[in-house]
Amino acid sequence: MERLVEIRKCKAVCFTGHRNVKETIELKAALTKQLVTLIEEGATDFYAGGAVGWDMLCESSVIDLREHFSHIKLHIVLPCPVEEQTDKWSENKKTSIGGRCRRGYGQSML
Repeated sequence: MERLVEIRKCKAVCFTGHRNVKETIELKAALTKQLVTLIEEGATDFYAGGAVGWDMLCESSVIDLREHFSHIKLHIVLPCPVEEQTDKWSENKKTSIGGRCRRGYGQSML
């Protein structure tokens, strides 16, 4: 039981997943609902790898939720130099994620 209580106090959430994800309204809504639950339970820091697909969907969802939960942070943990990672991002993703960064998407914290 102590372990379960300890896990619930965790404030970090990590994302990783498939590159080919069909973004649907239902998927985005389910993800947002789960993220809100995690935030309400104390999650403040969200980590993702900046890959196209699931990572991007999670990253954009966290960024959207900052409008209501300004204390949460998104950390992009890149497996390679930012130029290599972002060369596969669409211009729309570069604008929507890179343009909404607090420190710039090359500096790991959004």
